[in-house]
Amino acid sequence: MAPRIIIGNLTYRYFAAGSPVFSGFSLEVPPGSCCALLGPTGSGKTTLLEILSGVAGSQCKTSVAEGTIQIGEDRYQPIPQSTLFPNVGLVLQDPEVQISGIRDTVTAEVEFTLEQLSVPAAERQRRVSDVLAHLGLSPLAQRHPMEVSGGERQRIALASILVATPSLLLLDEPANALDSRSQHLLKDILRSRKGTTTILLTDYSIDFALGLADLFVVLSDGRVVFQGTSSDLFRALGSLQDHLPLEYWKLLQGRLSNTRVKVPS
Repeated sequence: MAPRIIIGNLTYRYFAAGSPVFSGFSLEVPPGSCCALLGPTGSGKTTLLEILSGVAGSQCKTSVAEGTIQIGEDRYQPIPQSTLFPNVGLVLQDPEVQISGIRDTVTAEVEFTLEQLSVPAAERQRRVSDVLAHLGLSPLAQRHPMEVSGGERQRIALASILVATPSLLLLDEPANALDSRSQHLLKDILRSRKGTTTILLTDYSIDFALGLADLFVVLSDGRVVFQGTSSDLFRALGSLQDHLPLEYWKLLQGRLSNTRVKVPS
């Protein structure tokens, strides 16, 4: 079942004496929806995904946190202290970090995830075959996972998470290394997961998230400066130029003005 995400009054520092990444941060993401986290580098997007996945609590032992995190029925105060995989899956921005490097084929690399979860062999084969087909990776099944394109590696990293069927999927700038065709394919895949999976993804602009996300949240210096639908986002463009790429927004505003495009819902 797709979980609701509730973040309550979160304060987070990497070190006790450090500046807070978040201070009094709150956010609610409905179950089965897709939430796009936007904002400049350093706004806290990736850190938030690491907190929700349990990576921050398990790996950054010097960090200090206050507040609460609730994922479905599970409540953490202040944050998860161990990784929550496979219920929560985190796909990193750099796919090479996520690929083990100890398997010689794409099939074996994706199956490695299920081996760590002690899934029986017959079930492993079925699930790996299904996820490779779903991601358009079947033709690469016997290729070495490090001898493919950057976009293909990104899909392999995604496959290694999706094969575990997480109910919460976290993606850090998933379109960063993908060409236009691969971005459309990934969008279709994520759309098919909505309803049964809650999705949070980060992006620097809104290109990839448009037509996919139900909720848009713009972060700046660890605080929410905007939260709403795509319609709300387009109406608020003028007030967000300090928090998102200025030239991109000027181009987008001009395009909307010149073509009189109906604001998307």
